[in-house]
Amino acid sequence: MKLSFLPKGLSSFWSNRINRMLIFLVVFFVTLACIFYFIVGNRTEASLVDQMLHREQIVVRAGARSISTFLELSGSSLALLARDHYVANIGKDTQVVLDNFIAGWEETPLMEVVLIDEEGVVQFVANKAKAPLEPGVLVTDRDYFIAAKKALSGEIFVGKPFLPRIGAFKGQYLLPLSTPIIVDGERRGVLGAGILLSELTKNYLDSLRISEDTQVYLIDQEGVFLHSFHPELVGKNAIEYIEENSYPGSDKIVDWIKEKLTDSKEGKYVFPMRKVDDKTKFERYLLAYSPLSLGERHFILAVATPQEDALAFFGPFYGNQIGALVFIIFMVLAFSTLLLLAVRMVERDGYLRGLKDGRNHKKTLPS
Repeated sequence: MKLSFLPKGLSSFWSNRINRMLIFLVVFFVTLACIFYFIVGNRTEASLVDQMLHREQIVVRAGARSISTFLELSGSSLALLARDHYVANIGKDTQVVLDNFIAGWEETPLMEVVLIDEEGVVQFVANKAKAPLEPGVLVTDRDYFIAAKKALSGEIFVGKPFLPRIGAFKGQYLLPLSTPIIVDGERRGVLGAGILLSELTKNYLDSLRISEDTQVYLIDQEGVFLHSFHPELVGKNAIEYIEENSYPGSDKIVDWIKEKLTDSKEGKYVFPMRKVDDKTKFERYLLAYSPLSLGERHFILAVATPQEDALAFFGPFYGNQIGALVFIIFMVLAFSTLLLLAVRMVERDGYLRGLKDGRNHKKTLPS
């Protein structure tokens, strides 16, 4: 088999059947090594992504349970405070009791406690910002007040997160807890507490973030961002935001969110997301979520990490695989070279032996 377009030396080399077999052997094993490398690389990448999702799932599950436990403890403490003599019987020591209560929750997201009379007017307030009570604050339209007015003694109601109209936490979502103040069957008002949602997620999830770019979200049952890695999203509806900033494939994400808002199961999801600060760029995110039920309120707690951060751990594996590939190729080439030399030596020995035998045979012939 001759290839006329090759130089004479190469054409001569190619014309040898053994040489061609060795070349095919080298190409076969090198191709096989490359295919193996890419298969192993893809499996390693998929394994890292799966491990990151599993880790996120553990984090968000632990966060949801910690938050639930904290709110149960907060509610129990609030119910106990509602039975305090100086709370049930307003007097000069009422403010001191409320201040001491808040001081006892210094390192927690419980930021404020308010005492509301039966008419819905706030009579006393104690908060960590030391902000004074503004006169005439009326909360008769708030669900936590309406529910507590009908509740039994010791019952805790978790209200809908709201943005305070006034006060130290204006513009920041508070999760209200409330319980009635009842003495000998007589209703004397409502005791409420405000939990700052941004601090709630910060206290229980930020320390568990997998990377600096890990994002924590808290979404209510209507799809509104109550807490977000991006402050500008707080108060916006997740579904409406994605629809207003749609991109190819975003309709599937919208359908997924709608489904999960009514789902009571935790899960994981990998999806492309447009950057909030640069809408021309996209990133793939690994997201794990867990439902969070507080009384009659349902929320979704989610943790999302860029896929690039997960693959940052791929570096050592990648280096090892490259090294293994180079080693395999080197060994194939070395083996082929040694085999070629061995064949050449055998051919040379055979040629010399044949030449010698030919000469000896010639000498034995009659003159």
